[in-house]
Amino acid sequence: KAIGRAAGGTGNDVVLAVCSGALRRYLLERDALPAQSLITVVPMALHHEEGTAGGNAVTCLLARLGTDTDDVRERFATICRSTAAGKVQLKGMTETAAMHFVTLLSLPLLLQQNVPGIDRIIGLQSNLLISNLPGSRERIYYHGAEMLAHYPVSQVTHGMALNITVVSYAGGLYFGFVACPDAV
Repeated sequence: KAIGRAAGGTGNDVVLAVCSGALRRYLLERDALPAQSLITVVPMALHHEEGTAGGNAVTCLLARLGTDTDDVRERFATICRSTAAGKVQLKGMTETAAMHFVTLLSLPLLLQQNVPGIDRIIGLQSNLLISNLPGSRERIYYHGAEMLAHYPVSQVTHGMALNITVVSYAGGLYFGFVACPDAV
């Protein structure tokens, strides 16, 4: 969070930048870096107004990772602009509209799973999913044994080659990668 504030972004922007840098290096090493930036789906919790119904309301935004840019600062600025624009768009929506938005955002993925060849018509909307989840700030113990790390496991779906889930735990960040071996 401190790095994000110092650089003019957020802690989540820093996580996206770390993932962007790693993906860029990985793809460069394999001579497979696309000319255009990778785009990630970023799940976002919707914060309820005081006095409204509780529960988890989640939507998502699309963020450019700037993988087409060699300069780290420029890449971070691209990420910050992209996430800020997405947040402004989502904050202008009612909770119901934001929930409908995530459904519309999912529509191309659902079509790709059920209509052969549709991806050639509509194109890819995103390349991967990156989710940053808050975990326990305190160390956790089970029958006296300390949990040392928290590595998340998630899933990939058709058209989504990679899922990176990040969980914070006791001052650290733990990255979990799940990928389609054929795509990656």
